[in-house]
Amino acid sequence: MAAVLNVLALQSVNETIKFEVNEMRSRLRVEDFEKRIETYLSKNQTLFEEKSRIMDDLQTASQYILELEEKIHSSNSTSLELLKQLKDCENEVDTLKSYIIDLKSRIAVYIPVKHD
Repeated sequence: MAAVLNVLALQSVNETIKFEVNEMRSRLRVEDFEKRIETYLSKNQTLFEEKSRIMDDLQTASQYILELEEKIHSSNSTSLELLKQLKDCENEVDTLKSYIIDLKSRIAVYIPVKHD
């Protein structure tokens, strides 16, 4: 009977140890999850800061591109206006050439006669 009591006592101790082991495993899992959560939160914060920095860089780049597009538009407008003025000047030169040719053809040339 003493052997049965010893077996029962050992089973009870064994059950207690199993319970404590399971409890410790649970605590370890919780601690592990807490560490993982802290790690993920830290990574999340780092990513959020990086995202903010990249968005600021993107905003700066967008403003720079808009300024360049405005300068290009202004340059193209100036270039177009200069080309129009050049075309007008070329037309004026052609008109003046025609006018000079016409005037040259109207010049009366004096042909001296012997009795002059």
